[in-house]
Amino acid sequence: PSIIPFTVNTISRLDILYPLYKGKIEAAEAALQLQITLGEQIKAAKPQAEYLISDFFDALQRAIRRGVFDASVRTFYGLAANDGTIPPARTEAEVSYWGGKAASGEAARITAGGAPITFPGIAEVNTAVNNFKNLNVQQANAKITYETAQEAIAAQNPEVDKLILK
Repeated sequence: PSIIPFTVNTISRLDILYPLYKGKIEAAEAALQLQITLGEQIKAAKPQAEYLISDFFDALQRAIRRGVFDASVRTFYGLAANDGTIPPARTEAEVSYWGGKAASGEAARITAGGAPITFPGIAEVNTAVNNFKNLNVQQANAKITYETAQEAIAAQNPEVDKLILK
């Protein structure tokens, strides 16, 4: 238009403020999208870790029932020697705890002269558990990044609001 309804000062402030504010909004959107993507990956990784932990302890318990291992080896895995159950691995904490117990127990039992458990092997269990844990850490970091980006937007909102009102 031939008549611009803004002063030169307002236009200058818009030229400076707009790219900064837009960049902050885009950073927040990217962080949120990463958080969502990682959440989807966790939804796939968690059941895999749960199944492998469950299958590993099932293989242990079956080997004990068949007499391949003595019942006392359960103690290597944080189980009572007379506990023939498969430990629960449904929550994030349980997956981390029992995944760690499977790894440390298997290492201790093999060091004591035992044969490795296969189908699944501990390497497969460790890979699934570590993948799940790493995704959780990445998602937690993405959440922090998103919250920080939102705080940066909120900090600039008063200035932007004044400019909009003007």
